[in-house]
Amino acid sequence: MNSSSQAFKSTDPGRPKLSFHRRSVGAAQERGFGQILAEAFRTYRKLGCAVVAVSQAVSDFLAVPWRKTILQNAPTKILLRQDGNRLTLKEELKLSPEEVQLVSSVMTVPGVRSEFYLRTSWGRE
Repeated sequence: MNSSSQAFKSTDPGRPKLSFHRRSVGAAQERGFGQILAEAFRTYRKLGCAVVAVSQAVSDFLAVPWRKTILQNAPTKILLRQDGNRLTLKEELKLSPEEVQLVSSVMTVPGVRSEFYLRTSWGRE
């Protein structure tokens, strides 16, 4: 158990916690932090903590060695428009053809609005 895990376990055990990692994908390519991030996604939920990692492009997550651990243990995904390979979206994120179409259709108008696709485990078997 790393020091962050120990801190989450010992700090106010009944209270929900959040571990937020901005720029985590680039840093995850560094061996030490990548392993810590993967461990966070695998274990922090058991300690009452939600882990959030942010990047604008799914391809950023696909570039790190621990991508499967991170993506498999992230039940909620918020996706902006992804113009990349649709087959990659379907296979790596386990999206249905309809979901791939929805992700490809969300719009961003700079300075006005950004649409997104929200996928959660709620209602899924």
